[in-house]
Amino acid sequence: MIASYVFYHLSPEILDQILNQLKPNGSLVIMMGTNNHPLKSHPKLKPVSNHGSSDKLKPFIDDLLRSNKFKVSRHEVDTKLRLNGLWPNKAFTQEAQKLLSFSLNTNFEDLTETSIKALKEIFETAFNSGDESLKSVHEIIWIERT
Repeated sequence: MIASYVFYHLSPEILDQILNQLKPNGSLVIMMGTNNHPLKSHPKLKPVSNHGSSDKLKPFIDDLLRSNKFKVSRHEVDTKLRLNGLWPNKAFTQEAQKLLSFSLNTNFEDLTETSIKALKEIFETAFNSGDESLKSVHEIIWIERT
């Protein structure tokens, strides 16, 4: 089973049902963001950036490990977010704000001017480096029933 950026939304009952479906040697692979992601680590964005952090699964994973029924491995992976169309030298369009507010788990109309400036700073840094993409950090959590 594969879950990408959804697992932390599920109730404990649903999580149990999913795990009960795993046969011996069956795997559940979860991909989530980490707190090392630039949109989560910037000091001005931390208050609104709580979407998809793997730290939300810590109690769930701790329970799995205590049960001795599962093996868990965790792997950080670097990916790139393409910045085409999100030019930082112009005010962010409403469309770009919607995209970024989704990443920040907030309503785009509620993004403060401070947040917009912080986002522009992140993107300007990426553009000034000559790379039209932004490094993103994800975590892959591999759960195998033993």
